[in-house]
Amino acid sequence: PGTYSVSFTLPGFSTVKREALQVSTNFTSNVDAEMRVGAVEETITVTGESPIVDLQSSATTRQVTDQAFKELPSGGSWIQMAALMPAVRASNVDVGGVLGDQTGAAVSANGSRSADGVSMIDGLRIGNMHISSNLTNMSLSPLLFDQVDVQLSGQQAETGTNGVIMNAIPKSGGNRFSGSALANGSGPSLQGDNITSRLNDRGLAGASSTLKKLYDINGAIGGPLKQDKMWFNATSRYFTNEYFLAGRFFPVDPTAVQRQNDTLQQAYAGTCTYDNNGRVTWGINEKQKISGWYAYQYKVDPWWQLQNANGSPEFARITTWNTQLS
Repeated sequence: PGTYSVSFTLPGFSTVKREALQVSTNFTSNVDAEMRVGAVEETITVTGESPIVDLQSSATTRQVTDQAFKELPSGGSWIQMAALMPAVRASNVDVGGVLGDQTGAAVSANGSRSADGVSMIDGLRIGNMHISSNLTNMSLSPLLFDQVDVQLSGQQAETGTNGVIMNAIPKSGGNRFSGSALANGSGPSLQGDNITSRLNDRGLAGASSTLKKLYDINGAIGGPLKQDKMWFNATSRYFTNEYFLAGRFFPVDPTAVQRQNDTLQQAYAGTCTYDNNGRVTWGINEKQKISGWYAYQYKVDPWWQLQNANGSPEFARITTWNTQLS
């Protein structure tokens, strides 16, 4: 993906240049030009809108760019970014990014089953096949992506599914060194609630929407290993999200026969994630490239399944995941 210029040349005709053409992955752009008889040194430059309809494919595909990841209010998750498109629905509803990057979320579109979806990185499936090919434990940095293609309908036969297909295209670097950073966060003082005195009078203790802490720190760097031949791109991320659980508290004394809640110590759930990615791209020639990509992710869930099971917080155990992709 990127911005390109196209030149049309033919002896005896004026040269025509089309500039600022946005080309996306898995999208066939049709570029037309009208050439006229003219002098050899005459050049006509046309700057206009890029093609938005792929005439070579029946698939309905939308693109999420790296600029959208940085500017739109979300948790930075590619799944939540896909849900901003018409007809796409995520299993976790995230308003302005308060949920952060949710693990195991799924998407559906136009009434399809969420279990039919596929999550991919550069065409490689990364879904959790234990549950569904659409669910993934990977929480990837928003700075990793050049764009994300979201295919809603009209899938080709080789895809093997009729659900939503999300294919994230990672950045590969370029001929100059560059870097970027992205940080965001929130806390209880920045979040509102709809808890009324009537709800409190009926026994509500603690709001499930109360955020404990949320912050996301990302860094990326890329550049040439060899000019016009080999490039690299690397990203690193630390992300944590913790939220209180309504009506659940730690006990005053876990060994007591009769349980007594410690109302000053409310139960909470959440995760923290360390994510590191690296990619090297070798340009064999003008038309062929070879890329190598490695990802290592360490995820810690101190209160695993506590938000899904109606149990006491002291019963939860610390769970860790070490995920590698290459």
